[in-house]
Order: sequence, then structure tokens, then C-alpha cells
Amino acid sequence: MISILCSSGLNDSRRLVDPSRQSRSFIRSVAIRTICAMLSAGVGLASGTAAAGASGDGDRAQLAALDTQYQKAVKDNDAKTMAAILADDFVLVEGDGKRSTKADLLKSATDGKTHYQHQEDTERTIVVSGDTAVITAKLWAKGLENGESVDYTEWFSDVYVRTPKGWRYFFAQASLPLPSTAKRRGADATLASRRWTMRHIAGAEPSVGRSARA
Repeated sequence: MISILCSSGLNDSRRLVDPSRQSRSFIRSVAIRTICAMLSAGVGLASGTAAAGASGDGDRAQLAALDTQYQKAVKDNDAKTMAAILADDFVLVEGDGKRSTKADLLKSATDGKTHYQHQEDTERTIVVSGDTAVITAKLWAKGLENGESVDYTEWFSDVYVRTPKGWRYFFAQASLPLPSTAKRRGADATLASRRWTMRHIAGAEPSVGRSARA
């Protein structure tokens, strides 16, 4: 429709040969060309916006699936899946400042000291900007971390980057355990300390480890 209007206006201006009408014809031709350019630009912008929206929805769907897949891999001690999703230079910074690398998390998944009954997140939001995405959610972790019983909830923000091989998990920032769950974790720590003391008194060699939460 736009092309018909524009070509019609242009042809009309070329057919007008009366000198007295050339000025009006020129003004009409310019007006039609301006309107056509604006309409074409609007159609292009709308198409581009729709395409960008569709692409963003697709990215968010992929990232949501990756996040779910990663949390399940942590729960199942599936180091192979974790390794495929984590970037080689991945870094996790926890609420107390402890830093863990990709190698640390894979070791935690394979050393036999960490097993989760629950490793799920809720209240998830995903923001995508170009080739960078941020996933924010609340994580519930319950089970054993490095041999110690844990049950806590915390917030995290994960950064994913787009690579030629797809999205990769590049960086994570976790909060301290939320107050309501920190009490449970503190009670577990107190119980573990008492058990350690009893073993020490009995002459048993205590086991000392470092938690490496995924």
C-alpha cells in the first residue's frame, strides 16, 4: 500500500507539465515522499522491535532452562553437566567473601562430601542485554556440604554470557543465608561442633573440611 501511494504520487508529479502548476506539483511530490519515508521507517522500526522482543523471549526461555538444568546438576552431583554450563573462568563470590572457581565446584560435586536433598530456586527474574544476562532468584539448599548438614535459603545473582557455543555461566554472587534459615544453619553448626568435641575427647581424629556450595 505504501509503495502504491508513493509511486502514484511520483508519477503524478512527472505528468504535470503546465508551468503554472509545476510549483504546486513539486510541493505535493515532496510531501508525498516525506510521508512515504516516515511510513517506511515506522514499518521498519515496528518490525525490528517485534524481532528484538521475540529474540529476548527466546533468550529468557533458554536461560531459564539452563538455570533449572544447572541446579538439578548440582543436586545430582552431575559434574559433566555442570562443566558444560560453567565458563572456564567462572567465579562464585559468597556472602562471606569466599570465592570458588569452576574447579572448586566440580571437585565438590565429585569428592563424595556434598549431597543435596533440595537445590531449587524460586522468585526467578531474568534480564537480558545483548550478549549478557543476569538471573536473580532465591535458592533453597538442604543436605550435606563438605560433610556438614545444612538447610538454608539465600538470594543469588548469576551472570551468563553468550558465546559461539551458546550461553555460559560466567559469574555468581550469593547473599548470606537469610535470617530465618541462618538460625537453622547455626544450630546445625553448633551440633557439629559438639560432635567434634566429643570425638576429640574420645581420641578420634576430627575431620575438617571447607564448604564449596555450587
